[in-house]
Parts: sequence; structure tokens; C-alpha cells
Amino acid sequence: MAMVVCISLGTPPSAGPDEPAHMARSAALVRGDLFGSASSAGPAFRSVTIPAWSAGPDPTCFAFEPEQPASCVDPRESGTVLTTAASYPVWGHLLPGIGTVIGGERGSVWAARILGAVPSTILLAAAVTAALRARRERLAAALLLAMTPTTVFLIAVVNPSGLTVAGALAVWTAAIVEDSITVGNRLLFVAGAAALILPRSDGLLWGCLVGILILYVRSQSPRSFLQAFRPVERAAMGLITTMAVSWSVLVRPELIEQPIDQSGIALAQQILGGTGSYLREAVGVLGWLDTPVPEPALFLWILAVGLLAGHALERDRRATVAAVLAALGFFAAGWGLELVQAGDAGLFWQGRYGLPLLVGAVLLVAGKGQSDGPDVVARGIAGAVWFIWNASVFQSFRRFGIGASDSILPWKWDGDVAAVSPIPLLMIHGLVSGGLCAFVVRSRYSPTTSGAS
Repeated sequence: MAMVVCISLGTPPSAGPDEPAHMARSAALVRGDLFGSASSAGPAFRSVTIPAWSAGPDPTCFAFEPEQPASCVDPRESGTVLTTAASYPVWGHLLPGIGTVIGGERGSVWAARILGAVPSTILLAAAVTAALRARRERLAAALLLAMTPTTVFLIAVVNPSGLTVAGALAVWTAAIVEDSITVGNRLLFVAGAAALILPRSDGLLWGCLVGILILYVRSQSPRSFLQAFRPVERAAMGLITTMAVSWSVLVRPELIEQPIDQSGIALAQQILGGTGSYLREAVGVLGWLDTPVPEPALFLWILAVGLLAGHALERDRRATVAAVLAALGFFAAGWGLELVQAGDAGLFWQGRYGLPLLVGAVLLVAGKGQSDGPDVVARGIAGAVWFIWNASVFQSFRRFGIGASDSILPWKWDGDVAAVSPIPLLMIHGLVSGGLCAFVVRSRYSPTTSGAS
């Protein structure tokens, strides 16, 4: 949570992807406006009347412009705001909406971000704890690796995708951490399923795909898997599914209309041509798809996944197959949905949308072995994660404070674009992220070389 707070306080208002739309919907929701009013801008754009400050400033002057610092923004003068998030399920917007009320004019965006991040951080902490209690040190390190810079950034700003990915990590962990579904893992699975399925309209798709792969890895039918859960837990999962299905049936998700005039082979070639951006966006492209993490951080993330795979896949054929299928599904989902919807929404896909499958692939290659002593691979992964996280936060603060290619000296960045100057935030983030990585590989839950636990 300390990491998330550092990123939240150091990221300027409206700097998260689609954050003004989600802030506006959150503020309108808690003020009694569920869907807003139709506007002349198109079906996806709904008009809501809220306090002007609660949506954050208009980011047009710096969004998609990596060399333009965020200092160019001006406060909104009107309380009538257009949002493209009015058709989203309400569950990812309730807590941020409350934040816009308790934060007031000066603290609205920070309160919305931090309050909205609480469920995600609890799920991630519970997932790491479950792995360590099962003496799965390498799986715990893989969990940190699966918390890509994009994932942590999404959690730290107002965007329901962050909660969805946190839910996916919880579901995957609860299902694969042990052969039997224990009490704690059952609760983690149910809570994770709610976070995965409910906040976004595509949650049911990811829930179904993740569920199919989990059943394959565990060699179980849906009935035998559900028998491990108590009746009240099965009822909760049924209610979650019913709520998600009901919203999907009753509320049509609206995409921004950006049709492209192509079809057939030409369209397929254009879609496939954009595949290379999927992985980069899922691992580390922050802001409005305008802040890629440093190349060494991206390469190190790929290398770390390869290191896990090289040590684990040959030991578990089902996990190997499932990991490959999850990775293929990560890419194929984008191809298929863009092919179907290109005539209306154009090439809209972003790599972050497929993270529920990609994080599963990372966890599956962690292997099944328990720790009987210090795990050199886990320690190497944890060290790599520390560098990846901090290099990404450094680049993000730099981009918003002075421009992506300008000075690397933090004291030359504009410290007024966010709530707190970047230098103390970078120091605190480095310390707490290092503490988390060290805790995972030196946890009291893992046996030591002397036999103490």
C-alpha cells in the first residue's frame, strides 16, 4: 500500500489512462447519477453534472505527448463533464466516488485513488501470504513479477482495470498454490473472483477463460472443484456471476466509435501488425500509453519470466500447457475482439486488457516445488522486480515532471505537478519495495537453513 500511495501522490491528476472519465463517473455515481445523460458526442459519451474539480483537469495538453510535462493543465471551469465510463459496472467506481466526497476540492483525486486501491492491495497481500504459508517462495516471487509496472500503476490511479488484475492474481494463486483448497484459499478465491468479474464489462470473459485453465491444471471438472467450497461460498460465487451476467444483459457496454475502413485480409494484417505492442503495454507502458518503462526494465522482466520457465516447466506438463494457452489467449483475445469490433470501435485493444491471462502464465511457470531452504531463483526474481518497479516509477515521475527524454536529475523536475515532490517519494518507494522483495524471499513462513520457521 505504501508503494501505491507513493505512485498515487507522485502522479499528476488525470495522468492515468482514461482517469478523468472514471473520476467523473465515480463522482456522479455517489451523487446519485448512475448513467448520466445522452450527449451529441456519440453513444459512448454521457454527460454528468458534478463539481468541476471532482473529475480532475483536462489532460489533453499532455496526454499522448511524452515530452510535454503535466504542468500545462488548467482547472476545469464547468461542472458538466463528458464521461465514456457510464456503462461500466458500478463496483470499480464506488470507493473512488466516496473519495471524491471526503477529499473535497483539494484532495479529491488523491482520496479517490488511495481509497480505490485498498481492495486491490488487500488481495495482493493475501495472495503473497498464501504462497508463503504454503512454502511456495518461488511462487511468491513470481507474484511480484506478475505485478507488472502497468498493473501497479493502474491500481494507483482511478481505473477499474487495476482491481480486475488484482482479482485475477488472487484467483490464480488460490487455485494453484496447493493441491487442496484450504479455508483461506477458498476465501481468497471468492474475493478474487468478485474483483476479477464485477468491475468491468469484459470480466465474465476473463473469468471464464481463467476458470477453464484452472480446471485443466487441477485435472478437475467444475463440479468436483466446487465441491471443495462450502455452500455459502458457492452461493456467493453464484451471486457474483448473476450480478455480472445481469449487468451485461441490461447495460450495453459502449465503445468509442472509431471505425476503420478495412476488412478481410487487410484488416487481419493490420491487427496482427499491432501484436508487438500488446506485451509491452501489459508490462510497462504507463500514463496515456505515452510513458514506456526503460528498455532494460522490459528486457529484465522478459528474462525473469524465461528464468522461471527454464527451471519449472519441464516438471509439470499440465502447467506447461496451461501457461502456453494463457499466453496465446493473451494475444488471441486482442486479435479476435478487434476483428469483430473494428467496424465500430477501430483498433481499440490495449495490452493491459489481457493481463488476467498474462499474469496466470507467469504464475504457472513458477513450478510446484516447496522451499526447503534459500531459493536462489526466487531471490534473483525478487531482485529483478525491485529494479523493474523502481526504474518504472523513476521514468514515470520524470515524464510528468519534465518530459520523457529530458533531465534525469529529479531536483530539476517540476515538483508541483503532483501532491508531493518526487524525490522523497522515490526514496520511500525504493525502501518499501525493497522491503517487500526481501520479505518474500526471507519470510518467516519459509524454512531457514537452520531448520527454524
